[in-house]
Amino acid sequence: MEVTDLAPQIAFHPEICGGQPHIKGKRFAIWLILEWLEEGKSFEDILEAFEVLTREDISAAINYAKLKIKGTEIKRVEVSPR
Repeated sequence: MEVTDLAPQIAFHPEICGGQPHIKGKRFAIWLILEWLEEGKSFEDILEAFEVLTREDISAAINYAKLKIKGTEIKRVEVSPR
């Protein structure tokens, strides 16, 4: 099985976003980015609605989803809730 490190933007902590993967330092859940993309929103739409995000954050969220679907083992990075 392939093992990979996540993009530095992706992090996990049980006290942040319910323990779900999120954008590090921004407390923004990956699933929310993916949901907006599923609804047909563009990168520009998301960046305008959520000014805290960057293009790199959105790309990292997509890559995370791709790796999960492929069944790639992901090295989780735990972060402090502060």
